[in-house]
Amino acid sequence: MKGTWFRILGLLLFVGALAAGGGWWVMRGQGGATPPVKQTDTAEAADADKPSRTEWQTRGDVLTLPGLIEPFEAIPVSARLTAAISRLLVRDGSAVSKGQLLCVLDDVELRRQIDSARLVCLQAEETLRSARQRRATEQESKRLSLARAQRELEDYRAESALQLQTAETAGARAQRELTDAEALYQAKAVSAEEVRAKREALEDAQRALELTKTSTAAGLASREKALAQVQLEAQNESVSEQDIQAYQMAVNNSREELADRQRRLADTQVVAPIGGTVRIISRTRTSSMTATGQSAEMLGPGVRVFDGDPFLEIATTEQACLRIEVDETDVARLRLGLPAKITGDAFPGRELKGEVITIQTSGRKAGEGVSLFPVTVLITSPLQGVRMGMTGDVTIDLSKAAQSEKRETQ
Repeated sequence: MKGTWFRILGLLLFVGALAAGGGWWVMRGQGGATPPVKQTDTAEAADADKPSRTEWQTRGDVLTLPGLIEPFEAIPVSARLTAAISRLLVRDGSAVSKGQLLCVLDDVELRRQIDSARLVCLQAEETLRSARQRRATEQESKRLSLARAQRELEDYRAESALQLQTAETAGARAQRELTDAEALYQAKAVSAEEVRAKREALEDAQRALELTKTSTAAGLASREKALAQVQLEAQNESVSEQDIQAYQMAVNNSREELADRQRRLADTQVVAPIGGTVRIISRTRTSSMTATGQSAEMLGPGVRVFDGDPFLEIATTEQACLRIEVDETDVARLRLGLPAKITGDAFPGRELKGEVITIQTSGRKAGEGVSLFPVTVLITSPLQGVRMGMTGDVTIDLSKAAQSEKRETQ
């Protein structure tokens, strides 16, 4: 029992010693030097009142948001043919003027195509020339054959008519002589033998006339058949007028193809469509097809660009804008055409004028229950001294939007 009380007493003494030591330490701190209070000047106080760039918000009807000054319009530049770059004459950030040469494409493949098109054109022209010559030769030959057959027919008709006339004349004369001989025989002036001779002569003349008619008819039919054959052959053409037209069309097409490829030589020179600042698009279609994990292809000599695939971009320096993101609670109060003011540390003491020109209808999630909508503010003031990439603060008076909406309602 006595030992228990000793232990309790020792514990109480230990606690008391700890309490005394702690009190002494507190008293020592209060009796020491007071920590200095940080003093702020007028500028620091003003900066303290100014919200940070990550904490901009609407103060009443005035909306102030940060933005980056950038070109209002950027024109993509692409080649009009598929080829490898031979010379790249600009770099990222180069300032160019309208019509300035940007790069030259390799024309070896195009010149090979031109030579091939020229060969096709020469072959088509030779085919047309040969067809025309063959057609002309055949037509002349058929014309001569037809003329010869017609002439032979006409000559034979005249000759056979003469032969018939001669045979008929001989028959008529033999008939008269027989008649005369028979009359003289009745008058006892000639003998029966003479009459018989005249009768035989008439029969011979009649047989000769029949033979002449038969032979002339056969000769005439033969020559008429020959003329008909020539006329039929004249209608059959190895090279028709339709063939000539088809060959002519092939020549025209080959000439157009050659001219088109020759015109495309000018497309090997890519020029700037507008004046501005060049931005090189790091990935071309070729590099985007590389396997996952491979590095992107750097634009330069030897890199293949594709027809219609942009590989450069020219940002105009004549107009600039700021693209800001507006909270969903404020974007509904914005209106197109609403004036804005732009200030920035890069152009102190100067206030640029601007105008809201686009308000995106879809936004992005910026946090739990927070969505931001892109808004474009066009700078309408002169851009002297203002460079792309500078930061600026956009101030928009939302009360003007409300006033405008009220007037429209009235």
